[in-house]
Amino acid sequence: NDVQNIINDNFLKDKSKTNKLSFIDYLKKGIEDGDIKRFEAPYALKALEKYRDAKKLKDIPFTMFDTLFNEKFRKFCILELGIASSTYVIYISAIKQALRTAYNDGLCKTAHFLEYKNKGFIKQKFALSPEQLQAIEDVKLSNEKLIYVRDCFVLECHTSLRMLSDIFRLEYDKHVVKREDRYFLQITQQKTRRKVNKSTFIPLSEKA
Repeated sequence: NDVQNIINDNFLKDKSKTNKLSFIDYLKKGIEDGDIKRFEAPYALKALEKYRDAKKLKDIPFTMFDTLFNEKFRKFCILELGIASSTYVIYISAIKQALRTAYNDGLCKTAHFLEYKNKGFIKQKFALSPEQLQAIEDVKLSNEKLIYVRDCFVLECHTSLRMLSDIFRLEYDKHVVKREDRYFLQITQQKTRRKVNKSTFIPLSEKA
């Protein structure tokens, strides 16, 4: 009985300590120390702080991440903060990664967060018709900057290159090559976080 009482006392102390642990403080410290490196983490942190304040909570302990939290937080972000469903998926992924690390470190005692599903969302796709693109090309502009931006946009439509990372760094003498009476763009594309190693050859239409 004495042994069992000691075990029970230690369990209650550990449980009490876990209940007081702040996930917000853990996430904030992880971001500051560089342990949590996902670039979405600071935005997820701000959303959690707004959720805490709106619900008039003293804090958000690890024990709050039960099976219902994902849906409550999702509704708050989308309905009250106006965050897009696709953005919420990114936020909850960053939160799940931090919870997984805390769980492995023994700070988070439950793994309910593993059940959080990133619900699908309907993303409306917009595409210009050939007539609409032609109308943009035909607009008479007097401002040189607007003409430049319009021409870059039109070239982007004809080549599928990225505006900022690819289109703006194009140079005719450097990137335009001719092969068998046809012109191509030869470019090493720049992704968001990395540079593609291989050059891409993009056939150019007469308009491009």
